[in-house]
Amino acid sequence: MLIHIVFVLALTLINPWLAVFVWAVPVCVTASMMDISTYCNHVVGYRNFDTKDHSKNSLLFGYLMFGEGWHNNHHANASNHSFQHKWWEFDPTALIIKIL
Repeated sequence: MLIHIVFVLALTLINPWLAVFVWAVPVCVTASMMDISTYCNHVVGYRNFDTKDHSKNSLLFGYLMFGEGWHNNHHANASNHSFQHKWWEFDPTALIIKIL
């Protein structure tokens, strides 16, 4: 948390518009896309697992958001770092975690 505050303060001291376009806009866009993805993954898609919620997997968000669209898989097994359960549900984020 402290590093974020220092980063934003440094950007603001250099130029206030840097804080807006280097920090605030990317944070807002990322948060909005995650909210849209989460909403859509509870409304449209298919289910691999019968969970108590209405989570679904979405091909569109699965591929566009690096595996975040496999929402039903995540709800069925939240402790697993990989959301991929079928061979075609590509999850590059899990691959990065495995490499690190």
